Amino acid sequence: MSYFLRTIIGDTITDNEGRIANKFIRKKRSSLNDPWIVSDVWTALINQNKLEVTEENQRKVWLCLPPKPFTDWDKNAYNLENPVMCNYEMIHAPLTIGNLNFDSVLTVEQEDVLNLVSFRRKYEQYANHVGLVNRYYKDLNILNFDTLNIQSGSEFNYKCLGFGIE
Repeated sequence: MSYFLRTIIGDTITDNEGRIANKFIRKKRSSLNDPWIVSDVWTALINQNKLEVTEENQRKVWLCLPPKPFTDWDKNAYNLENPVMCNYEMIHAPLTIGNLNFDSVLTVEQEDVLNLVSFRRKYEQYANHVGLVNRYYKDLNILNFDTLNIQSGSEFNYKCLGFGIE
């Protein structure tokens, strides 16, 4: 299944802790000719040195600021989900996605596991002055280290197709 996703930074609001946050409006459509339909509204804010996004009522730490090598953090530090330890794999690296060239991109490594029964690879990439441009998620149950012998699991990839004002 594939779809188009548009994220719009909306108005500022005051969250339930009295902090100023921005609405993060996500719209989806199945094809280029379909109308955009609001799928959900998240919030985003910078709290001290952390970029926090509340998605589906779960507060998550997407980034630690400023980005520095050897910085580690738990993406789920503020919710009850299992810990997801993140770190910066690359800082200020160039990246090309389709016909878009980004000169300064952060890669946030979340998981890279290959063993007898699991193949899990998760990372996100953020471009300077743009935001999230690539999200890769693979969580597969495999047989005998064979990544082509998939027993179950899920995989998705978000890629930036464009950005800026409509």
